[in-house]
Amino acid sequence: MYSDRRPVVTQKDIAKRCGVSVITVSYALRGNTRKVSVEKMRLIVDTARAMGYDPAQTYAARSLRYSKAPERVASHIVALFTSPSMLRDEYDIAQLRGIFEVLNQHNYAAITHTYERPAQIELPAVFRRGDVDGALICSTGQVPAIVARDLREKYHFGERPIVTLLDTVPNCSAVIADDVAGGYAAIAHLLDLGHRHILHSIPDGLIPMYDRRLQGMRQACHDRDLNPVQHLHFVPCNSGDPRAGCAAMLDLLRRQPQITAVFAANDRAAICLYQGLREAGFTVPQDYSLVGYDDVETLPGASGENLLTTVRVPLRDIGVAAVELFLKHCSAEIEQNKTEILPCELMLRKTTGPNW
Repeated sequence: MYSDRRPVVTQKDIAKRCGVSVITVSYALRGNTRKVSVEKMRLIVDTARAMGYDPAQTYAARSLRYSKAPERVASHIVALFTSPSMLRDEYDIAQLRGIFEVLNQHNYAAITHTYERPAQIELPAVFRRGDVDGALICSTGQVPAIVARDLREKYHFGERPIVTLLDTVPNCSAVIADDVAGGYAAIAHLLDLGHRHILHSIPDGLIPMYDRRLQGMRQACHDRDLNPVQHLHFVPCNSGDPRAGCAAMLDLLRRQPQITAVFAANDRAAICLYQGLREAGFTVPQDYSLVGYDDVETLPGASGENLLTTVRVPLRDIGVAAVELFLKHCSAEIEQNKTEILPCELMLRKTTGPNW
């Protein structure tokens, strides 16, 4: 940590030591080989390191310069916050496809940062320097709110745009799926097939998208003059451990034989339950109807077709819309935070059937 008596080394100091202009130093420290030769870049970088240059220490001066300018200087860099599963799960990859499709069209670069536990987030100096134009947060639960708060309070984001995907956060724009309609469509479909007791697996913890889904599920019951308390049954599940969730659902199905349909938290949980039911001697949809959520996992049939009835979440389109919303903020086309809601779609396949 720097003491108060130690002077802050600036790019101007480095330029004077090397006998070059400040803009040349800036290009060299950013690695711009089109503007600075490799030899000169090496000299500048080595000099900066020897002088103890820390770009984070110059943030206050940069912020003051930006505040006096009529318009904020755009860097064409966005911070992209993702979960550790982002490059493993199709659910997350679908969002990335949409995000980078638009970023590439507008010549934007992305600085990505993954996190395990939000309380331990410590971001690189680039976030303190003001070099990113805003942020996209691809996560759910408590993480987006914590990340957004830290960006505003600890990393001097000020009024720079922050857009969250799939969940809403105060003082941020968001693009979410219409989970109310998604939950409604799944339960309405099962009720209209004659099922009157439906099991739903739901993750532990406060996750707004699941709250919205529950709202739609309950409304589907009310619209059919059914009490959701009597007709909807719930079991908690760990979204990271579908086998444990499957065991909990199978246990509840054995104890409550009146249940004839299951609306799983996601496709992975639905497919795991499908396999568990078959191992237990049951058939789908003859014994139990089964509905998934997201439409990113495949339950292959004999000829390779996807058998799973599920609710399709427009994940790629959410990624596209999030970047487009971010760019509108950057260009001042919109100034107030807003939430865009994209429609879900019930995909009818072969894991649901009538219960008469």
